[in-house]
Amino acid sequence: MTSLRRRTLRAGQPARLQGMALALAACGCMSMAHGAEDFAGFKMTSYEGHVSLGGLRDDFMTLQPAYGDFGPSLKTQLRTNLRGEFNVMTHSYVYHPKFLSLDLGGGPVYESASLDSNDQRTRSNKALYNLYARASLLSDKPYRGTVYYEHLNPMLSVGPAEVLNQQTEKFGFTMALLAPTTPIPLALEASRTHTNGSSEVRVIDDRIDRFTFKADRAWGGNGRTRLGFDLMQQASSSGVVDLPIQGSQQHTRTLNADTELRFGKDKQYEFFNTLRASTQEYELEQGHLPRVQDLRAVLTYRGLHGRDWQSSASYNASRSRQDEQQNTVQSLNLGALWRPTDRLSFNAGLRGERTEASNFKARLWGGDGSMNFAQPLPLGTFYMSYSARYDEREQSASAPLTNVIGEAIALPGVQPVGLAQTKVTPGSVLVSNPTRTQVYVEGIDYALSVVGQTTRIQRLLGGNILDAADVLVDYSFDVGGSYASSQWDQNLSLNWAFKQYVNAYVRYQDTTPKVLSGTPTAPLNTIQSTLYGLRAEVPLNLPVPLLLGGFAERETRRETIAPFVRTASELFVQGDLPFIAGANYRLAARRSRIDADNAYQASHLKGVDVALGWMHSSGVRIFATSLVERDTAAIEYRERRAMSLRAVWRFRRISLTADLTKSREVQGQVERERTVGNISLRRDFSS
Repeated sequence: MTSLRRRTLRAGQPARLQGMALALAACGCMSMAHGAEDFAGFKMTSYEGHVSLGGLRDDFMTLQPAYGDFGPSLKTQLRTNLRGEFNVMTHSYVYHPKFLSLDLGGGPVYESASLDSNDQRTRSNKALYNLYARASLLSDKPYRGTVYYEHLNPMLSVGPAEVLNQQTEKFGFTMALLAPTTPIPLALEASRTHTNGSSEVRVIDDRIDRFTFKADRAWGGNGRTRLGFDLMQQASSSGVVDLPIQGSQQHTRTLNADTELRFGKDKQYEFFNTLRASTQEYELEQGHLPRVQDLRAVLTYRGLHGRDWQSSASYNASRSRQDEQQNTVQSLNLGALWRPTDRLSFNAGLRGERTEASNFKARLWGGDGSMNFAQPLPLGTFYMSYSARYDEREQSASAPLTNVIGEAIALPGVQPVGLAQTKVTPGSVLVSNPTRTQVYVEGIDYALSVVGQTTRIQRLLGGNILDAADVLVDYSFDVGGSYASSQWDQNLSLNWAFKQYVNAYVRYQDTTPKVLSGTPTAPLNTIQSTLYGLRAEVPLNLPVPLLLGGFAERETRRETIAPFVRTASELFVQGDLPFIAGANYRLAARRSRIDADNAYQASHLKGVDVALGWMHSSGVRIFATSLVERDTAAIEYRERRAMSLRAVWRFRRISLTADLTKSREVQGQVERERTVGNISLRRDFSS
C-alpha cells in the first residue's frame, strides 16, 4: 500500500512541476509585459549636478570700552573668501529599481581664504571634497531598509565677520517592517554624526550617536497608538576661543506613547493620551550635573453633544527628579461650551492643581466663565467678550529657596528676555552654552536686570553669545513662603470692525489678589489695565493704487509691582511704483514708548523701514531694504541700522546672485559695524 502511494506520488510529480513551471512562466510574462525593460544587472537612470563659483568679502569692526580689569579695545577684521565647487549626483539601480536603488554623488571643493585682523594676516588654501552615498533595498516591500554615508564641507556664516568652515560626516541605516509582515508597523534608525570646524573666534567638535525606534498601531477607523524611543549621546568640545572649553558628554533617553481614539456614530467623542518618560545627564571634565528624570502623563477628552454643546476634560500628571530635588504636579480641568446662536456663546470651567516639591507644597482650585457676542450693525460689526476667573491657592514652604537647572532661553538681538520664575536670588544666575562646554561672563557676554519681580537676561554686543543663540540658565528663586490667597481676574474686550479696513478696540483687565492667611515673602500684584487701540488698512484707488494703513494704541497699567504707561503707533504705505513695470515698495514709520519708574523698563523706540522690489520678465529680480531704529530712553542708548541689496538673475539653468549688506549696531558705548559683499555663479545640469 505504501509503495503504491509512493509510486502514485512520483507519477504525479512531473505534472505538478509542469503546472508550477507554467504558472511561473505566466507570472514572468506578465512581469515582462508590465516592464521588462526595468530588469538589468546595473543601470543608471539619471544624474544631475552643478558647478558654482562664489566670492565673499566681509569687513567687520567692534569698538568696546573699558570694563573692570579689561581696557578699551578696537577689533577690526577683513575676510575674503573664494570658493569653487563641482557636484554631480547619480541615480541607478541593481537588477530592478525596486530591488536595490543607488544614489551616489559628490565632487571636489576648492577654497581660498584670507583674514586681516588687527594687522595680523593669515591665508589658507584648501582642497576638499563632498561625498554622498545611499542604497535603498526593497523599497516597495513590507520589509525595507536603507544605508547611507555623507561627507560634506559647507561654508556657513554664523556671526558677524565669522565664516565657519565646517566638515560633517554622517553614516547610518534605517529599517522598516510594515503590514502584512507585521500587524504593527515598525521602524528604526541608527546614525553617527561627527561635525568639526573652526573660524577665527570659535571651534566646533561634536559627535552625536543616535538610535530611534518607532511603532504605529491603527485601531481600525477609531484611532491609533504611536510608540517611540530615542537614545542620544553627544560628546562636545565646542566653544569660542576666548573662553575656556571643557569637554562634555550628554546622555538622553526618551520614551513616548501617544494614543488617539474616536467613538460615537459620527466620531464626536475624542480621547487623547500622552505618556512621556525621559532621562538626561551631563558628564563634564570638571564634574557632573545631577541626572534629570521626567515622567509625564496627559489624558484629554473632547465631545460634541449636538450643534450647541461641547464638553472637555483633561488630566495632567508630571514628576521631575533632579538629584535630591523632586517635583510632582497633578491637575484636572473640566470645561463646557454652549452656543445658543451663531452670535452668542458661553464657556465655563473648573480646575484643580496639586504640587508637591522637596521644599514646598501647594494646592489650587478655581473656576472661570466667559461670554462672546457679535452683533452686525448698519456699518460694521460689534464684538464683545467678558471673562471672569476665581482661584484660591494655599502653599507651605519648608525652605526659602529652590533651584532651576538648565532653563533654555533664546537671546534675539539685544532685547531682554525674562526668566520663567520670579524672585530670582541675586548672584545665583549661571549662563552656559547648550552643550555646557563653556560658561559665559556677566557684564561681557550678557547683562542682568530686574523689573518688578522678574529677572531679565540680555545679550551684549561684542560678547561671545551669538544673535538668537540658545543658552542654558541655572539659578535659584524664592518660593514665596507659607500663605493662602485668593484672586479674582476679570477681562472685558469691546471691538468694532468694518470689513477688513478698520478695527477699533478697548480692553480692560482687573486682577485683585487677597491674602487669606500667612505672610508671603513678596507682595501680591494688584493690576488694573486699560488699553485703547485703532487699526486700519485702506486701499486707495488713485491713478497709482496704494494701500495705506497703520495702528495706534495706548495702555495704562496700574499695578503694585511694576506700573507703566505704553504708547505705540505705526504708519505704512505700500503699492506699485509708477512708470516702472513690476516694481513695488513699502514705507513704514513706527514708534513705541514705555514710561515707568524702573529705568530698565522704560524705553523710547523709533524706527523707519523701507523695502523695494523689482521683477523683470528677463529673469532679473532686485530687492532692497533699509532699517533705522533708535531707543533713547533705555538704560543704555541703542541704535541699529541695516541696509541690504540683493540681485538675482536666472536664465535657463544659469543663476547669478549678488548680495550687499551693511549694518551698524550701538549698545551703550559698544559699536559694531559690518559690511558684507557676496556674489555667486551657478550652472545646473541634468540628464
